[in-house]
Amino acid sequence: TQGHEFKLSEQVGKIVLLFFGYTYCPDVCPATISDMRWDFDRLGEDAEKVIFGFISVDPARDTPEVLENYLKRHNANFYGLWAEPERLDQIKTSYGVYAEKDSEDPENYLITHTARVFLVDTEGILRTNYSFGTFPEEILSDIEFLLEKQE
Repeated sequence: TQGHEFKLSEQVGKIVLLFFGYTYCPDVCPATISDMRWDFDRLGEDAEKVIFGFISVDPARDTPEVLENYLKRHNANFYGLWAEPERLDQIKTSYGVYAEKDSEDPENYLITHTARVFLVDTEGILRTNYSFGTFPEEILSDIEFLLEKQE
């Protein structure tokens, strides 16, 4: 939604949190975004050193504009990341992410998907990932540890 390709290799020096989800998700995705918003609110000025990227697993409905509007309601600095289906499949595979529609109806469907937040450190190394339901305080603690280590 920033108008250019997002590359992890260009984010060196920042901590990156990645989540695969979709804007029509009724539960897991909004809860995860709420947790990320909680963490970013507590980071204060250090939030500038952290990126949250929401990678849509529903490119048909989640256009870049839809993603941008959805994320702005939570935090204007969150990145909405969109890819063509073929490229998205490659990205999902590289992270071991599963996502599948529950219906062939092109308008009304849910997507069963991996619900994990991936943490990439300031050197571009995938450090860990968090399952759905991990307390945001735990994620915040890891972010703060990595930020302190960077100083």
